[in-house]
Amino acid sequence: MHAEQLDWAGAKIIEGMPNDEYHARPELSSSQLKLINKSIRHFIDSTINPMPQTDCFKLGNLVHALVLEPSEISKRYAEPFAAPKEALSKVEDMRAYIRDKELHNHPSKLKKDELIELLKEKDQDAPVLCLMEENYHRQHAGKEFVTPAIMEQAQFLAKAIESHKMSKVLLVGGKPEVSIFGEIEGVSVRVRADYLHPAAIVDIKTCRDEVSVERFSKVAVDLSYYLSAALYMHVIAQQTGVQRPFVFCAVHKATGYVAYHKIEWGSEAHSYGLQLCRNALERYKQWQAGDKSLEQFAYGSRITDLQVPRYELNKIMGVK
Repeated sequence: MHAEQLDWAGAKIIEGMPNDEYHARPELSSSQLKLINKSIRHFIDSTINPMPQTDCFKLGNLVHALVLEPSEISKRYAEPFAAPKEALSKVEDMRAYIRDKELHNHPSKLKKDELIELLKEKDQDAPVLCLMEENYHRQHAGKEFVTPAIMEQAQFLAKAIESHKMSKVLLVGGKPEVSIFGEIEGVSVRVRADYLHPAAIVDIKTCRDEVSVERFSKVAVDLSYYLSAALYMHVIAQQTGVQRPFVFCAVHKATGYVAYHKIEWGSEAHSYGLQLCRNALERYKQWQAGDKSLEQFAYGSRITDLQVPRYELNKIMGVK
């Protein structure tokens, strides 16, 4: 798919940009700002040694595609190669096959590599395991391989999202996977909206924890979702001239329960997220200005006092 580049309100907005191209861009993303808020060391290490994709991350991407770009599924995904029972992998099986087909007078004198080359030359339909696997991967080059179990779970979650009342309002009439580039506090940044609706920015989250507003608000703190929301809200408003709320479509992986939660402009949640953005950008600019001390330690250079979290003290000891 070729990326369609639009000049919308004088800003750079790209629809259909491949995911790997987006992540290769130099502008800072919300994920990188979250790392910078941990430390510059976290940020640097992530650029040198990127974390491999987890199964949870792969499941989330697959759910996104099923809900937002179902026509792309067959282009992006395939099942892993599965060896058929009749596949030839052992030398003796190959020799027996060659004898039955009368392809060579003395196959017992040939080594495995020679047997494979003989079959490639004289019987291209021979079920040689290594050749079948090579051909399968060649046919599906560039695709991500997902097991039937993961695909089934993703389809279950996608169906749950699609059947929700709010999905019929907020996941129609907009654009999926829109990449937008802007600037905040003098730093170039980028965002990629799961779904850019005229009235909202929608972000789909596949969640291990339950998705009630009480639980999700805590998860959102732990995973810095508020930072992401504020960054997306400001970059998209900056570039489109429209202030949209940020909406989470949260689906529970185990049950398929779905909940929609939003952050409005000017709300406490919005201000909190924006401050997290500013903190990260300020630290980044300090580092860019030459403060190399920020690179040295991921969690500071001094010993710290371990304290019981306030909520736990209040629960056990009645401390306010």
